[in-house]
Amino acid sequence: MTGATALAAVGGGHHSLFATVLLGALALGMAHAFTVEIQRQAHRRTGRWGRPDVINVVLLASWAFGALAIALPGFASLPVRVLGLLLAVSYAAGSAYFVVERRRTIGGPLPSAAAPAEPAEPTGPPSRSSSEPSPGSPSEPSSELDGTALVEAESSSA
Repeated sequence: MTGATALAAVGGGHHSLFATVLLGALALGMAHAFTVEIQRQAHRRTGRWGRPDVINVVLLASWAFGALAIALPGFASLPVRVLGLLLAVSYAAGSAYFVVERRRTIGGPLPSAAAPAEPAEPTGPPSRSSSEPSPGSPSEPSSELDGTALVEAESSSA
């Protein structure tokens, strides 16, 4: 429908400027809705490449071929040929975009409802309790020592 609306805007005979702009805006709005639908179809969580995915790619590729078939013959007017080339590139890009997004979605982890959510691990430095002295205090040896060296250092100083 997007291509037909755009084709009516540029090749449908004599239109007023208002009608041409209105049909062009309608074609842009439909192109946006088409892109959103491609994203929605690509982000389905089925976990594998299925028959609907093949059908989507075949339809997009056939629309690109059809638009190219309109653009190549010399009997069409220049605006119709330019529109055909633009639509062919757009449908081919939409097909490639669908394949890339679908593969990205299939490759990602599937959400599991049965698995409990793991608690988030703290990412910052461990907090010290109020009973432990700060690292710079004189009662604690250098913070470079590991746990066994710290015990040895405390026992030798006593």
